[in-house]
Formats: sequence, C-alpha cells, structure tokens
Amino acid sequence: MGGRTNDFAPGHEESPIYFQPEIRRVLANAVRWAAPPAQAQTKATRKGEYPKNWWVQA
Repeated sequence: MGGRTNDFAPGHEESPIYFQPEIRRVLANAVRWAAPPAQAQTKATRKGEYPKNWWVQA
C-alpha cells in the first residue's frame, strides 16, 4: 500500500516563516495532495451483508 510523500523544509519549526500565509498555503496544499482520495460509501445489497472493504472505510 503506497502513499504520497512531500518534503518541504523552510526552516526550524519555531521559525516565524511558518506563520506566513504563503507557507501555510503550501503546507495545506501538500496535505490535501497527499491525502487518500475519498471513496463513495457503498451500500449492502442484501440484509446483513456488508459492503466490500467495510473495515477500511472511516
């Protein structure tokens, strides 16, 4: 199961650069890009039957 990673290092975590709107936008975009795609919730076809991969869905 692979995933996306992003390496962005503008400085130390206590640096004031992390409060700049441009840097916050880069970080927010990176999180959105790396997040797994949303999956539609499937419904059971018969009473008592669970959707495929039901344990994976949050």
